[in-house]
Amino acid sequence: MPIDPIAGLSGPIEQNGNRQQSNAELKEACQAFESVFVTYMLQKMRGTVSEGGMLEGGPGQSMYKEMLDEEYAKSISESGNLGLADLMYQQLITGLHQPQVAASDELSQGGENE
Repeated sequence: MPIDPIAGLSGPIEQNGNRQQSNAELKEACQAFESVFVTYMLQKMRGTVSEGGMLEGGPGQSMYKEMLDEEYAKSISESGNLGLADLMYQQLITGLHQPQVAASDELSQGGENE
């Protein structure tokens, strides 16, 4: 019996009702990953800009900038203009719904070809 690592997360995927739900969860996870990636990218980009100038921040400036970066990233991710979430979703969804072959079947097929 093949072991499905994804089945333990939200139940069997092969059922029609669960498949649509798992597709939606996967899409949401891909968007969340894209948002985290863009947040990290914005923070690193902001780190290249020199601090100081006429308006000195204050104790809350770094927290405000982090929150602003998170909101920018969320907005960029939801707009779909970057496209990273869509690419990840397409790549993962094809592997998610392909029939899985038991490891013992793969070993027996590999032994016959040699």
